[in-house]
Amino acid sequence: MGYSGRNLDPGSHDCKHPVEVCLNFDDLGYYIVHVGLVCEITKTESFIPERREETDDRGRKARFNACIVLFKYILMCPDSPPEVGEWTAYRDFKNAAPLIHYFAANAENAVAKTFSGRIDALRQAAESLKGRAPVEALSYDLALSFDALPRVPLLMLFNDAEEGFEARCSILFRRSVESYLDMECLGILGAQLAGYLNVARNGKFRVKREICPGTAL
Repeated sequence: MGYSGRNLDPGSHDCKHPVEVCLNFDDLGYYIVHVGLVCEITKTESFIPERREETDDRGRKARFNACIVLFKYILMCPDSPPEVGEWTAYRDFKNAAPLIHYFAANAENAVAKTFSGRIDALRQAAESLKGRAPVEALSYDLALSFDALPRVPLLMLFNDAEEGFEARCSILFRRSVESYLDMECLGILGAQLAGYLNVARNGKFRVKREICPGTAL
């Protein structure tokens, strides 16, 4: 039974793990289901099928992080698309607090440090990942959007280093992304984008196959 995240025991420490992975059993599990705090997971629903590898039609295995994102996307995907909303920084999403520093270090700062003084290399690397100019007119040295998954775009904003200022990068998501992925998965997408750009900088990465046609994942 998944729990809402509030501690029933005042003396217990606050758990930093996502509430989606919190389970309670026996008397406590029965109680919090009975009072309507959580939803119940039955034995049938929790059945784990025989382990098998996820591969494409050529037998190539999907990356573990990609599997996490795809499975969460399938589980959370709403019946009808929500309003896309405005572009939003990772730190401004609900439940992002435990991973804010991770996202900054492994996504935004990673891009800024790798491509400081190399804006042309960043543009070429982004284009190899199907990055394109956004429809909005934005005052940045470089602004490019990527389709990580259907209805899950990312917007990368980059200002190169200049006298007295370091290079800065921001990676934004549409507000509607909360309907498709949790904060852990958004962290994975940001870190993957930074990693792919770094590899593409050396001309070693091209989008040759797509888990989701028309996207960069």
